[in-house]
Amino acid sequence: SIMNGSNLSSGDVNTVCLSSLITVALAVLQVVLTNGPITYMASESYFGRTANLMEAVQTRQTRFTTLGWGLVLLYFSAGAFFFATTIISSLCAPVIALLGAVVFVVIATYALLVPVLMLENVPAAAGLRRAWVLGKARFWTVVGIGAVIILTTALIGYAVSLIGGLVFAQPLNAASSLTVDAFNTGLSTVVNIFLAPLFRNFHCRRS
Repeated sequence: SIMNGSNLSSGDVNTVCLSSLITVALAVLQVVLTNGPITYMASESYFGRTANLMEAVQTRQTRFTTLGWGLVLLYFSAGAFFFATTIISSLCAPVIALLGAVVFVVIATYALLVPVLMLENVPAAAGLRRAWVLGKARFWTVVGIGAVIILTTALIGYAVSLIGGLVFAQPLNAASSLTVDAFNTGLSTVVNIFLAPLFRNFHCRRS
């Protein structure tokens, strides 16, 4: 029974890791394919020019890979710092204050990472540094705008997920946790596709 419990625990860890990797991959794709073009379109609109989705993709197609690598670097760096800080804080409680510093850096960097990597000709690592410099100078503005965006998206996303869960209740009950996660992420992506143009245009004007 001990072996069975050990195997079950190992299987659970593998499932969580796989689910996390899939979630990160979907999150990166969502930002690259949705926020990337929309950021360029919002920037053009801000300067009095117009650009459709196809023009945005053609004009900035070389930036999508850079944006993807920048997001991967940010996500995994943040995850590594969180993990290391959590381990260290379990041995030395005052170190838990570092979590606040990590959150500050991640929020400040992520807020302007997409505009920097889509609109400026810089590599991923340099884009992260550039986004950090710009983001920390506008931190509280970023937090305020981000709070509104997150709250609105969460409320609409919850409503859509609730409706989707009711409509597809029977298939989801028989599905695996990975399938359910993919379903929820897909719904979230659809919601973001409709909300991102409004929020990204507002964000570009405020920044």
